[in-house]
Amino acid sequence: MATRRDGEAGGMCSPIVFPLQDTCGTIERVAELLEATYRSAHLGNITDDVLAETVYILLTLQTQEPVYQRVLGAMRKRFPTWLEVMNASLEDLEAVLRTGGLQHQRVVKLQDLLQAVHADNMQRGVGPAAGGDLTLEHLRDLGAPAAERFLLGLPGIGVKSARCIESYALGGWCLS
Repeated sequence: MATRRDGEAGGMCSPIVFPLQDTCGTIERVAELLEATYRSAHLGNITDDVLAETVYILLTLQTQEPVYQRVLGAMRKRFPTWLEVMNASLEDLEAVLRTGGLQHQRVVKLQDLLQAVHADNMQRGVGPAAGGDLTLEHLRDLGAPAAERFLLGLPGIGVKSARCIESYALGGWCLS
């Protein structure tokens, strides 16, 4: 049994006792009602690639959902690797990001972020240092505080973005 306090007239509080039966079923039902009312919570996040999710979150800033999903798809089609995105000319990358608006600012933030990831990968001996693409997969091995500190050190990533990345790509539960 759990208790909850409700205010009564005169400021007095008395405990109200209610059973915690079928908590999982209740949570699932609430989730169903929320989804029916507000639509699916699935926003196209990329949970199997930490860097892809980081870029995805960066592209979502000040952009509507259908637009940023299209922009990410177009960018990945034109530049299949993160190294190609990092090394793309400003003009080529701006052309791909144009439909999302603010393309110049996005290109600068995106390439700054990817250059920081590149420097980190080279220092760690992973990704391009080992013949692969840029990666942030090492964040999966860190605890939440260390992963968040790392993410906050990346250009263009603030607290809310870091916590969204933690929640979606690193399986964490944190409020953004």
